[in-house]
Amino acid sequence: MNIYNVLDELSIDYKKHEHPAVFNCEQVHLLDLNIDGVAKKIYSLRIEKVVDTF
Repeated sequence: MNIYNVLDELSIDYKKHEHPAVFNCEQVHLLDLNIDGVAKKIYSLRIEKVVDTF
């Protein structure tokens, strides 16, 4: 599944901005992308359920 195909199928407008990978806010600011909007951090949390087997 391609997210851009889904957006198109749902008639959702978007702008695609391509840039190198960044790993912190400082690197984002160095890119000077001039993109309208609000800066947000996205956190991904992975929780694994550990089951003891005896």
